[in-house]
Amino acid sequence: MPQIDDENIYSIVQVANGSTWIGTDENGLTVQFSFTGFVEALKDESDLLYFQNATKVGQTVVGNMPGVDRSTAATINEGGKFIGSINTFPPTQNSHIDFLLKTQSR
Repeated sequence: MPQIDDENIYSIVQVANGSTWIGTDENGLTVQFSFTGFVEALKDESDLLYFQNATKVGQTVVGNMPGVDRSTAATINEGGKFIGSINTFPPTQNSHIDFLLKTQSR
C-alpha cells in the first residue's frame, strides 16, 4: 500500500516495483507474479490517473500532488491533495468529485 499522509502521496509503483507476489488462482493453484506483471494485467481495468488527464465521468483521479502539474485542481478540495471519482465532467468544484481520500492544505 502506498504511503499517503499530510506530506506525501507515493506512487504505488515506487513502493512495490521489483516485488514478487504469491497468490491462489481460481483453480486453487499457487501462482507467483511480479508487481509489474500485475499492473500490465490490470491496466485496462483500472483508471487511477492524474486529474488533468481525466476524460470522463467515473474515472478515479489523484489531485493536487505537489510538483505534478497534471494533478492540479486548485478549485477542488481548496487546493489540498485528494483521490476521488468524477461524478460530473469536467469537474470544477467539490460536488463534482466523490472523495475517497482528501487532505487539507497547511
